[in-house]
Amino acid sequence: LAPVALARQATTSLETTFDEERRHPGRLKLITKRHVKTHNSWTHNEESFVAGARTTNHVYMHPEDAKAVGLRHGDLADVRSAGGVVRIPVQLLDDLQPGTVAIPHGWGHQHARGLSVASRTTGVNVNVLAESGPDAVEALSGMSRLTAIPVDVTPAAGPLVPESWTGMAAHEEVANG
Repeated sequence: LAPVALARQATTSLETTFDEERRHPGRLKLITKRHVKTHNSWTHNEESFVAGARTTNHVYMHPEDAKAVGLRHGDLADVRSAGGVVRIPVQLLDDLQPGTVAIPHGWGHQHARGLSVASRTTGVNVNVLAESGPDAVEALSGMSRLTAIPVDVTPAAGPLVPESWTGMAAHEEVANG
């Protein structure tokens, strides 16, 4: 019942993909996460959706993964992929599968003109972690890879810079970009 193109890809490239996975058995994978009150980026410009503790996004980690890299709830972490790096607070989540981290999308509006509320939030743009270019596209669908992105999560190498859409100072963005 599978489309011919999918079956062909399965026989030619899945083993290569699995071999790559086996070479990095402890590597964390980034997925996106929706937050009930900040469902999409448009809600970030409505005061009631980004009030109180909802003024930023977090990297959600299973407690075992956080402990393994020396992080606790509330710490700042640098999340690094082949595409870039963001600095973001940690939130522990027992329900998350070990080996997986999640960052809600739709944040990083600090320099957005006309978004008077959203520009005052401190969330980071998770899209920074996605790679760009032809090798970053999933061949069969033609879509950018925006989930299951291999990442390293470490204690932050510096403070959170609230006015930055990566959470980092400009000189750090250049050095890590």
